[in-house]
Amino acid sequence: MINIKTLGAKADGIKDDYSIIQNAINKAYTNGDTVYIPSGTYFISKTINLKDKVQIYGDGPYLTKIKMSPNLEIGIKCSLDSDVTKGMSIRDLEIYSEVSSKKKQTAIYLKDYHYLCSLSNLRISNVNRGIYITDSWYAQIKDISLIGIEEYGIEIYQTSMSEQVNALPLTNIQQDGGSTAIYAHSANGINGRGLYITNCVFENTRKTAVILEYIGNSSIRDCYFENNYTDTSDKLTFDTPTEIKVINDKWASQFSADNVTIAQKGGFESDETCNIYIGEETVAKLSNIDVSYYGDAIRNFTCAVYSDTSYPIFTNSVHMTDGSELIIKKNYT
Repeated sequence: MINIKTLGAKADGIKDDYSIIQNAINKAYTNGDTVYIPSGTYFISKTINLKDKVQIYGDGPYLTKIKMSPNLEIGIKCSLDSDVTKGMSIRDLEIYSEVSSKKKQTAIYLKDYHYLCSLSNLRISNVNRGIYITDSWYAQIKDISLIGIEEYGIEIYQTSMSEQVNALPLTNIQQDGGSTAIYAHSANGINGRGLYITNCVFENTRKTAVILEYIGNSSIRDCYFENNYTDTSDKLTFDTPTEIKVINDKWASQFSADNVTIAQKGGFESDETCNIYIGEETVAKLSNIDVSYYGDAIRNFTCAVYSDTSYPIFTNSVHMTDGSELIIKKNYT
């Protein structure tokens, strides 16, 4: 274990500790060590590049803090352009910026983040984008708190059929605010496989909380949504739902949601409002969904789920706040 304070890190939030942290990572890569970042605030002026099989960890997200320079676009980057990346991990710390505009700042950038790689017990705050993931699979993303995010909490992007986003679990993600909590999409409609969102809380996003575009065989389970799409000035349509949007109009695919709670206060001026939108070419299974409208919201929603697919939608134990069955609209014959 390499303790960066023994290498001279000041951890006062003022002196630039970038070089010491990066040198410790380079040394750990050579010697097979881990990097320990003790309690304190570590200012970095340049992007930290994590190496293959290197693990960095702190004393917890409220004790170990990495403070990004206002001019820094990426805080920590894991990008080896390799399909055999293994064992990299970041845990038990906070990454944040003090820049007020949060312009183009990403806390963690992951590319080719594969076998036995993980992010866990992290707090990410006051940046434009929390985590960016591309061309990665079999990694673990869990126990992440996203606060004061300007745009996307987690953005997932796949660039080609050979570099898909596959078998990626997102567990215990908590986001309050931002534009969208999870935005998964792809180049030219390339279809990934296996995004599993579990035990998460999404609140007060300005737009749709979770958007899944061309990510097949995905699921949302044991999650809580409250008061999302706070930008009530938007003229909503069925394909701009408040909570969940699923699009697969090029490839037949599956989506499931189970044990999901939605609490929505509404306030929209539109005749086309819904909480969940299921797009074309999607077979959906919805079970144990509870949709609760409070205040005047029940008068603001045309339906809880809008289906735009010709494939079946299976429902089981899905209810609205007044106990009636969930309404499903279909615009096909």
